[in-house]
Amino acid sequence: MDGIDVTLGRIEGPLLPALEQLLAAVLAISTGEERAAALFQGGDLVLLLERAGPGEAALSLLSTPSPARCLAALRRRLREC
Repeated sequence: MDGIDVTLGRIEGPLLPALEQLLAAVLAISTGEERAAALFQGGDLVLLLERAGPGEAALSLLSTPSPARCLAALRRRLREC
């Protein structure tokens, strides 16, 4: 995802573990799951992917250390590939 920073610059470190988490979440959504999560930084950051309607998905970036909070939310129409 060149040029798109879905974690707001909060993830540093090896790319492969983050990419594996993201791909697993996208696969879950694409095979019918209503929601899936990609965990980053040992679970301190969670990228939540949710079906938001026909052809739409919602992304939410959550910070889980107390107090937990939503850092960003985005809803987009998906394109057919």
